[in-house]
Amino acid sequence: MSVQPPTQAQSGISLAPPPAVQLQDDQGAAVGQAGVPVSVAIASGGGSLTGSTTVNTSAAGLATFTGLGIHGTVGSRSLIFTAPDLTAATSGTIDLSAGAAALIAAGAGNQQTVGAGSQVAIPPSVT
Repeated sequence: MSVQPPTQAQSGISLAPPPAVQLQDDQGAAVGQAGVPVSVAIASGGGSLTGSTTVNTSAAGLATFTGLGIHGTVGSRSLIFTAPDLTAATSGTIDLSAGAAALIAAGAGNQQTVGAGSQVAIPPSVT
């Protein structure tokens, strides 16, 4: 891994910094080769990825996953990066927290009618 994903992230929000992987030879030296497709998937923890999950390497052999995010329940995740005929790389642990609220919905007390100045039987609430 050239750039590890952050150790903490919010569900549905792009990872910052974006993870990046560098092609290397069997001695660990960087290899510059453009156009190698590198894919990312969730290795552990479940959920789904948002953004591009396959990126081609640059001329320097670097694949950067800008805009990549994880959507799922709170918990730990790791990512795995793969490319044809190359050894896979696995990220460190990412602790996923809840994302921003996405909607508001009636929880109770909706569609009640009473006369003006009277209380409804069920206090209205939202979730």
